[in-house]
Amino acid sequence: MDHKKVLRWYKDRSGLEGRYRVMEVLDGAGPGVVRGRTIYRETNDFANLRNTRYQYSPYLFEALSQLAGFHIAAMAHRATIDHSVEIGEMRFLRKCRIGEQITLEARMRAQDDEGPHLGRQRN
Repeated sequence: MDHKKVLRWYKDRSGLEGRYRVMEVLDGAGPGVVRGRTIYRETNDFANLRNTRYQYSPYLFEALSQLAGFHIAAMAHRATIDHSVEIGEMRFLRKCRIGEQITLEARMRAQDDEGPHLGRQRN
């Protein structure tokens, strides 16, 4: 999905607005795997804290979570990206730069009655 399709997906199939629409592109999805991209950002609006310096932006976790939701919706043809997943691991290879495009990958490691257990993020 290019950026226009991702924005349309957000509008039509989620309740997410504004800064919570963090995915830029969905590069592809297949059984148990999904890849997409986001833009790294740091803002003082997360949790309404000013000048907070996180090791990594909470938006990266949100992007990985949404990527998993896009995968679930795309593979199951569900009408929403609302989902429940467990993220077992996130790997950061280096500190991200503000405005940098980040590639996200998630692979299903297991699935049970509560949903899939996904996890992998890289920059």
